Amino acid sequence: MKCHLKLHIDIDIVSRMAFAGTTVAILTFVILVVNLCVRQFAIQKLPWSNAYIQDFVHFFIIAITVLVVAVPEGLPLAVTISLAYAVRVRVPFLSPLTVSVIRLSKLV
Repeated sequence: MKCHLKLHIDIDIVSRMAFAGTTVAILTFVILVVNLCVRQFAIQKLPWSNAYIQDFVHFFIIAITVLVVAVPEGLPLAVTISLAYAVRVRVPFLSPLTVSVIRLSKLV
């Protein structure tokens, strides 16, 4: 049985972070490929060479690096947001003293 916080972290925020990281990685790869193709083939009018495959592999590695870095960096943010949400949901059920402490901590 999962608690409300775990369900909120697993489904909502982490999946959004993974989707955002994947989207940015794909956009990075597409932009780099289009930039290379426009520069080399449209502007400079160079012929195709197998050496460009190395550039495409390099662009793919950059995109994978963006994806690998984006997901772990988003995890602490997801946990922080989920904890803040859980505290806000539970505030009506807390004692008045605890609510006062929470409000005072916002002022500091």
